[in-house]
Amino acid sequence: MKTVKGVVGIPPDRSVTRPAQPGHPWWLKGYATHPTDMTRERGVRMNQSWDLFLDRVRESGAYTTDKEAERVVRAVLAALGAQLEGEARTNLAAQLPPRCKPLLLDPLPATRPMTPTEFVAAVALLIDGAAEETARWDTSAVLNAVADCVDSKLVQQILAQLPPGYGLLFGHPVRT
Repeated sequence: MKTVKGVVGIPPDRSVTRPAQPGHPWWLKGYATHPTDMTRERGVRMNQSWDLFLDRVRESGAYTTDKEAERVVRAVLAALGAQLEGEARTNLAAQLPPRCKPLLLDPLPATRPMTPTEFVAAVALLIDGAAEETARWDTSAVLNAVADCVDSKLVQQILAQLPPGYGLLFGHPVRT
């Protein structure tokens, strides 16, 4: 933990304790803890910003640039949007950053549900030059970030709508 005093946006007579985590300007808004941590305590997570979402994907997938992470996010969310229907699709779009909304809502619905293997193969086709193994890594990186950013009940609703096996891609293995 680090105590911050006299930072732009925080009066000099006030200090804020925050984790030593560079790149997250949440403390400029005067929060005592990271907003995601506050909402996790209440069981609901707030709508993430695009930059924070990309940071999560970059960290999860070990990507070196935002451009690389964004390319993967666009492909995976477009493929996921085609697989989801109804409330799950609209609720997911509402809980992710606004820039994710068209990626999820614009694709036409798939004619049939894809197995996780078919889904990864479809993502590989959307990412230029991606092998299926790379696409599996990319898919898992994005879907783990999605699961981390939205309400756990929504993740369960999404997994209930998809064929068996998607839990592993979301970082939620199914117990037998």
